[in-house]
Amino acid sequence: MILLDIDLTRADALDWRGYRRAIEAMRGPVRLLVKSPDWQCDESFGHPASAIKRLAEIEALAGLDKTVIRQMPHRAIPQDPVSDNASKVGRAMRLVDRHRTRLTASLLERLEEIGVLRRAMVLALDEDTGELTFRYIGLGHAKRMGADWVRDAIGRPHDYTPAHQDRYTNWVAGFYTDTIRRGLPVRHHIDSLIPNVHQRGRQDRVNYDRLLAPARMVDGAPALLLLSEVRPGLLPLAPYNC
Repeated sequence: MILLDIDLTRADALDWRGYRRAIEAMRGPVRLLVKSPDWQCDESFGHPASAIKRLAEIEALAGLDKTVIRQMPHRAIPQDPVSDNASKVGRAMRLVDRHRTRLTASLLERLEEIGVLRRAMVLALDEDTGELTFRYIGLGHAKRMGADWVRDAIGRPHDYTPAHQDRYTNWVAGFYTDTIRRGLPVRHHIDSLIPNVHQRGRQDRVNYDRLLAPARMVDGAPALLLLSEVRPGLLPLAPYNC
């Protein structure tokens, strides 16, 4: 794998032709590590064409004034829940539909086979109060949210927030309650800035595919199932005013 470290704060050190030549010469994966004034994006691509497409977006950002490079914190683009069935989330959606979203052991085993259980969440709904509480959080969320949060959030309300991630957690929590209210599965492609749990003050820019589906626990109690997959290059890197 080739690693290209692209620092947008050092315009004089950027060699776009050299980057493209390096990618074109590669026959294997390419990792792009991009640093902007406000965020860092670390993505790996299996195909050179995908990396070159992303590189063109990065070059366009580098040509803007530094005050324009600032990215709005979060974007969620609605998708057809059953579209793009080749992706992990798409395959999981078909499976969830067949199980009528009852959270049985066999469903969880299949989700693990697909590769989405580590980034799954299950929230239980109290029908009297309308409150959602975390019942399961896959360990894959520790990378972005921190291992302490993954452990401590179980049994807490859906808007339980790590001290450094108030804005992001409150944003995603709104989707949970909205999905429960509507009673229908919803899927989004997301471009989001997530505060880094290991380096205070740094924000990681992440593209991911997310499915939210109303569900039932084994005993029939209402719940919400969240499945997500990090997908580099899923949405274009655009400044906030585009």
